[in-house]
Amino acid sequence: MKFSDLDPSTLCSISVRHLVRYLTSYSWAVINCPKFPDITIMRKNFGDREEEIVVPRNQSFADFPERIFDVIYFLSKFENRTIDDILGDLWAIESDVLRIRISGGCVGSGKIPFLDEMTIKDGLKKVLSSAACQVLEPRSFYKKLHRTESEQLLRNCQLGQSERGSYVIKFYFPILNSTPLQGTLPTDDNDKPFARRVAEHLMISLKNIVNSIDNNMLPNALTPKVNANLCFGLVEMSGDSKVDLDFQMSWSEEVLIDTTVPRKVTIHNNYIPMISKMGENLKPQQEVTQNDFIGKISTLSGSENEQGYVEGDIILILLVDEDTRKAKAFLDTKRYSEACDAHKNGNYVRISGLLKEKPRLNILEDVSSFEIIPK
Repeated sequence: MKFSDLDPSTLCSISVRHLVRYLTSYSWAVINCPKFPDITIMRKNFGDREEEIVVPRNQSFADFPERIFDVIYFLSKFENRTIDDILGDLWAIESDVLRIRISGGCVGSGKIPFLDEMTIKDGLKKVLSSAACQVLEPRSFYKKLHRTESEQLLRNCQLGQSERGSYVIKFYFPILNSTPLQGTLPTDDNDKPFARRVAEHLMISLKNIVNSIDNNMLPNALTPKVNANLCFGLVEMSGDSKVDLDFQMSWSEEVLIDTTVPRKVTIHNNYIPMISKMGENLKPQQEVTQNDFIGKISTLSGSENEQGYVEGDIILILLVDEDTRKAKAFLDTKRYSEACDAHKNGNYVRISGLLKEKPRLNILEDVSSFEIIPK
C-alpha cells in the first residue's frame, strides 16, 4: 500500500498519543528531546543494533499525513503486518472491538451476496439494540427498540473494514466517549461506560443462549438474561444462507477488563431453529387483530396462474409503532398489478390484513384491502 492509496484525513484522524502508546506497548522508548517539541523520537534495541522512529506531533504541518504514513509503513515492514492491521489497532485503543466472522453457506473468499449482507447488518442492529435495552431495563421482550441511550450508542459506534477470512464485520464500541448512565443506582457495573456494559451483556447473553441449547434449558430460565428481540435478531442475521456466526471481542485496556466475560461465542447454523423457538417462547403471546398498515413494497415474487395472469407474494416494509417491520403478503391478480405500479413509482401503499409476527419474516394474512397512496 502506498501513501496515495489512503485518504489524508484518515491519517490525520490518528491520535499521536495513541501512536506513542502503541509503540510503547511494543517496548519502544521515548527519547527526551526538549529542543524538538514538534516530534517524538522513539527507540528500540535489537541486540547489536538500534532502530529509531520519529513521530510528528503537530497536525498543522503540511506533511503531517505523509510522516504518519512513514511511521505506519515502517511498522508494517518491521512487524510483518499489513498497514490495515496496524491502522485497526490504532483506532481500537479507545474502543472495544467486536469481530463477527460469517462462514458457511454461500460465503467464501471474503465475499458475500449483497442482499445477505444487508440482512445481516439489519439483524445485527437489532441484536445490539436489544442488548442496550436489556442493560437499561431488563425485559423478556421489547415492543420498541428505540431508546435515546441505545440510539446514541449506535450513532457513536463505527464499522471497520472487513478482514480476510470468510467474511468478517468489525464493529467498534467507543469507550472513552461513552459515559456511565445517569439516574442509575450506584453499582460497580454502573461505573463502567455504557458501551462496555452493552458489549459485556451481549457476549454474556450469547453464551447463555448457547449454554441453554447445549444443556436443554427452558427459555424462561434465561429471563432476564436474554430477551426475545436478541433471539430474533440472530435469526435475521442467519438469513436463509445457513451460516455460522462467530462473535469475538477485543477489549480496550482503557477500562478494567472483566475476565469472566466470554471473549468468543459461536452461533452455529443448526442452533438457529432453537433460537427462533426460544424467542417465540420469551415473547408474550398477543392476540392477532385486523389492522390497516402503511408501507412500501421491497420485493415482488409473483408468477403466472393457470389463466396466465400474475399473482403472488410481495414483501413490504411496514410502519408499525414508530418502527419498521418486514411482512410477506399474497395478492390476487388485480392487487398484484397495483403493487407493481407502486413499486415502480416508489409509492407508499395502504394494506389491511391480519399481521402474524414471525422471527424471520412476518406474515400478513387475509388481505382485505390494498390501495396506492398518491405522492
